[in-house]
Amino acid sequence: SLRLPIIGYREAVEFLSLADHTVDQFHKFLFEFQVATTRYAKRQITWFRNSPRLNKQFRVIPSELHDDFNEDVAKILVEIYRQ
Repeated sequence: SLRLPIIGYREAVEFLSLADHTVDQFHKFLFEFQVATTRYAKRQITWFRNSPRLNKQFRVIPSELHDDFNEDVAKILVEIYRQ
């Protein structure tokens, strides 16, 4: 079978290959998709933090904690630019 390095691809193929699609199977697919996405994001964060050139400018901005996400990002970018 074709295996592409796309987040959630394997999970989607497994779900779509099922004969019947139950609500529980769909919820399982969503959960596995979220886990795959989270793992990928954590690997990216680790890579950025371990990069000596980028480490000083790297910031994690948890968007779910902010109502004014775009405004916060703009402030951080201005702060980085001024350094």
